[in-house]
Amino acid sequence: MNRDSLEDLAERHGLSTRPLADGDLSAALALSSLVHWNQVEADWQVFLDRGTVFGLFEADRTLVATAAILPFPPAMAWISMVIVHPARRRLGLARGLVHQCLRDIDDSGLSAGLDASEEGSMVYPALGFVEGDRLSRLRRPELFTTGSMHGTDTCASLDWQALEKIEQLDHQWSGIPRGFLLRDLTGRRNGRVLWHPDESGHPGSYLFTRQGRTAIQLGPLGARKTKEAIHLIETYSRFLPDALYIDIPDRQVDLLAHLTEMGWVRERGFVRMVRGTTTEGAIPDRIFAAAGPEFS
Repeated sequence: MNRDSLEDLAERHGLSTRPLADGDLSAALALSSLVHWNQVEADWQVFLDRGTVFGLFEADRTLVATAAILPFPPAMAWISMVIVHPARRRLGLARGLVHQCLRDIDDSGLSAGLDASEEGSMVYPALGFVEGDRLSRLRRPELFTTGSMHGTDTCASLDWQALEKIEQLDHQWSGIPRGFLLRDLTGRRNGRVLWHPDESGHPGSYLFTRQGRTAIQLGPLGARKTKEAIHLIETYSRFLPDALYIDIPDRQVDLLAHLTEMGWVRERGFVRMVRGTTTEGAIPDRIFAAAGPEFS
């Protein structure tokens, strides 16, 4: 791996570098909005609170590039939010930022993971990443409806005991200890958690949702069977007019086929990449939707 420091790269192009702080939140959101990504301030805040965001700045302090690390110890650290301003592309800034992320992750002793775009996935094997499962982002366009979601939710209500059980179930099924992320999603003003009980009355399937800049993001979604995943998605979305995103592993062929039949459209694809002691990039069968490429 190229060991040139991020400081050397920044200086070579007349930039400066430092980790982002809370005061950079609006600049980070402006950058992700400029490239038409779906993040909102609350998404960036997760990285500022629980991880590290490396930034590159112009002389006038304009933020022009970012890359973030979100640790999920002891399992792995997730790399995302690799963004470069269109005016500063093709200078090696993204690669330099990813190198910096990997240096920090290697020092922590964790494995690394990320969801690369299909076109971008080819650059990561040279950095030691192994290709895993592929995912498809489906979008359901906005609907014009006079219906109300009130009274249509046949899932169970959420309390903190149920949320704790869902966190345990998600860790068991996904292999990622991301309880802090699930609690953050639950606490958001426009976030929702739907779950359906198993035979014993405990959570047997679950769906988290969060408001994005241009569409509501569905996921993570865990279930024992495809029909349970479909039930959660349809319960949430049936009377909801907003545009929706969901990122589904390509191995979930029945769910993809069902949503396509219902009018969802494949917008783009991702490739899960892993590096380090965790070389298995397969997404477990009971994870029917990821949390989004920024969160795993």
